Amino acid sequence: MMELREVTSLLSEQGIRLSADGGRLSAKKDIGSISPGLQSLIREREQDLLDWLKRKEPVVHEFPPLTGKEFPALAAQKALWFAQKSARPHYLHHAQVKIHLEAQVNLPLLVRSLNKLIARRESLRTLLKNTGTGEVMQVVRAPFAVDIPLVTVGKSGVASISENLEHIAKEHAQSRYDLARGPLFRVSVLQFSDRGAGKSVDRQIILFSFHRLILDDRSWGFLLQEWLALYNTFTGDALLPLRVVSVDYADYNIWRPLPWKQKPELQIKRRPVTSLVSLEERHKVVEEWNRTEVAFLETHCVQHLFEEQVSKTPNAVAICYDDQEVNYFELNRLSNQLAHYLIDLGVKPDVRVGLCVEPSLDMLVGLLGILKAGGAYVPLDVADGKERLACRIKYADIKTLLTLSGLKGFLPEQGPQNLYLDTNTEWVGGAWANKNPITPIEPEHMAYALYSQSAAADDIAVVMPHRALVNLIQWQVGVSRCTTGSKTLLLNPITCGMGFQEIFATWCSGGSLVLAPKKRSGNYASLWRFILQEKIERIFLGASTLQSICEAREVVSDDSDKFMAQEALREVIAGGAPLAISPQIKSFFSRLSKCKLMGQYSRPELQVAASYLFEAPIKKWQDVPIVGRPIANGKIYILDKLLRPVPVGAVGDLYVGGAGLAQGYLGRVSLTEARFVTSPFAKDSNEYLYKTGDKAKFLPDGSVELAG
Repeated sequence: MMELREVTSLLSEQGIRLSADGGRLSAKKDIGSISPGLQSLIREREQDLLDWLKRKEPVVHEFPPLTGKEFPALAAQKALWFAQKSARPHYLHHAQVKIHLEAQVNLPLLVRSLNKLIARRESLRTLLKNTGTGEVMQVVRAPFAVDIPLVTVGKSGVASISENLEHIAKEHAQSRYDLARGPLFRVSVLQFSDRGAGKSVDRQIILFSFHRLILDDRSWGFLLQEWLALYNTFTGDALLPLRVVSVDYADYNIWRPLPWKQKPELQIKRRPVTSLVSLEERHKVVEEWNRTEVAFLETHCVQHLFEEQVSKTPNAVAICYDDQEVNYFELNRLSNQLAHYLIDLGVKPDVRVGLCVEPSLDMLVGLLGILKAGGAYVPLDVADGKERLACRIKYADIKTLLTLSGLKGFLPEQGPQNLYLDTNTEWVGGAWANKNPITPIEPEHMAYALYSQSAAADDIAVVMPHRALVNLIQWQVGVSRCTTGSKTLLLNPITCGMGFQEIFATWCSGGSLVLAPKKRSGNYASLWRFILQEKIERIFLGASTLQSICEAREVVSDDSDKFMAQEALREVIAGGAPLAISPQIKSFFSRLSKCKLMGQYSRPELQVAASYLFEAPIKKWQDVPIVGRPIANGKIYILDKLLRPVPVGAVGDLYVGGAGLAQGYLGRVSLTEARFVTSPFAKDSNEYLYKTGDKAKFLPDGSVELAG
């Protein structure tokens, strides 16, 4: 029996084209011209030929127009949406069309035609948002009306009309769009007089600016043609030639991904795509364990918190050093004098000021004065050497350096203007002493830039905004047992984040900072005696320093135990790397009846991300490094390589986010983009996560534990 492909080949050679008509075969050739043998073959294989013709017919899908308000974004839109998050400058993906008019436009009819166009075209009503699950969606707003401002442009000062036109058009194109609220376009009409050939002619320019998320270089031309047609219709110059829009771009976006093969065969060796995280567990690790939202003073900067405390406790002791005391009123007065002097030198928001001073009253006044002036402090250490200091000063663009005359020989010869706090008296006194400076500082402005303490990272500085630090301070004050009058040891250098934390967590609760004598630095036994003698109530320190103090206590004479019986220490806060409990630490705290131990997981890029309070009984304290749970307004996620949550107990990459996150690395855009990624869980597209580089896992109670 002849195979079907041989039959179809024979028919093709004879020029016979068959088709199916109502379940019967028909031929596009006179039946009489077909040989009897071939007619017999066709009748014999009629059903096979009908089946073959049916398989050859293309699959035609009926696509009804979409209904609803949200649709998946196109691949190109997703790529552009993510690119916008790190776009430098922010208007990189903005576009503008200028329409030069020879005659005066009828502005009311132009507005009417534009609003008609908005109602017709969903692209002009489209927004983009993150659903919180990593999916970017188009949201189509209901039709809305806009107005078109008429801007009259003339000369101003030395600027010509053309220069002013260019400036206004540039500002029109570069102004930010709110991707989640819209609209993602704007229209204005510029009117100006063109003086030429001895006469003045009024001319107009229509500015049509838009974000490329809703229009590309091809589509905006069609859109403007349609706008012109609508305008001509409303002016009576033409009939409306436009059809009703039944299908829009969102419909095409849904249809486009359909593959040619609707039911592809799967190979047996293929692994099924199955999520190991149930919806209930995902909700727990993403939402429930990150439900940390707490109101805080989002509109305040760090210095504002200090100034409020001064008004509450002006006579309380703010600093203790070398048997001397400085109260809050005096500290505020000194820092105000310095701040006003720095403002006269040009210090303002986001201007970086170097601070190279050993722990002292001058250091604290200098730090506070920089913040009050609206600037950002950059702490420097002479131990880094002249060459490294010169590199860091240059990279941070430091124009003013606060230091001491005794450190002059350790500083680079060629550098910024040095202000010696101990000998330069120009900033002392003045009529501003009791007036807090008023500066245009905002919570998103830089508070400090801390250089990495790694020997291999000369020019990597973390930029921390005021908003993140205000959240940290208010959380720390809220969970602390120390209040007005409580003594906190100033132990950490200001070149690390914990130095900032211990200073302002103390000052913003009315406490006293106690400066340890320099000779005790590094001598942990002597340092412990000082803590007991001065009745220190709180210390901030790294995990390794805590271990050293605990070991030193064991070799201190028995007299220290007499002090310990009267000890005032109430809080020990171990920050930096997660704390692993050693036998020495257990022994140390077993003798401190009133003291609580809190571990804090911190990095320069996030200050404090999580905390863990070690509670009694001490003998049950674990020797594993516990990260704990996120602090107020903080987020912690443990994710796989595709930024998906891993099951509870499974090891993944530790990411942190929330209000305490740094802005990134000073001048290091590519490094910032690599380590700060857009959160796949946030509804706000401007929220980021920092990849810590640590491996961790969730415990059943929601705490986080490091895993190697």
